[in-house]
Amino acid sequence: SVRWQGITAAVAGGMMIFGFQLKLVPTTEGSAWSLPLRFALVQLGTLGLAASLLLGTTSLPFALALGIACGWQALGPASALVKGRAREWELLALLLLTLTAALGVGLAAGWPEEIAARGRAQLAYGFLGLFGFMALTVVTVAFKLFPIWVWKERFQVDFGKKPVPGMKDLPSQPLRVAANVIVFAGSVG
Repeated sequence: SVRWQGITAAVAGGMMIFGFQLKLVPTTEGSAWSLPLRFALVQLGTLGLAASLLLGTTSLPFALALGIACGWQALGPASALVKGRAREWELLALLLLTLTAALGVGLAAGWPEEIAARGRAQLAYGFLGLFGFMALTVVTVAFKLFPIWVWKERFQVDFGKKPVPGMKDLPSQPLRVAANVIVFAGSVG
């Protein structure tokens, strides 16, 4: 049915995003034992939340599972940023995802109670999750992947023969920061 296809797409999309983050944001990796647990929380949370919403049953445990998984995924980049070991602009996408998951926990717990306010909160939840997180992830992934592709196409043949710029020198860092901050602020706003 269409409902279960939507659930399958959400799980596959979530797994793809989490997998990209592990590859492109090394500080998300964490310990080896945590990876299967985080992926299980994402799978259980996504499938359970979607199924509970479709069936009209309680969704709070599944929303909590997703919230824990998202916060856990953001923990490594956040601690690296605080310690000054990394400038993880991808952290904004993870923080947006964690904020979305926290809003989902609130919605699952019955907050807000007023119907009109609840509808606005649900709309914000969907917008942050679908547009905000996805757009911010695409922007941050583009700033990681495009320089690699450009460098390989343009400079790899000259590597070792003459000086070539590094991959990290190709994109404009102020533009990267501006793009991430604007998409983050626009999504939250």
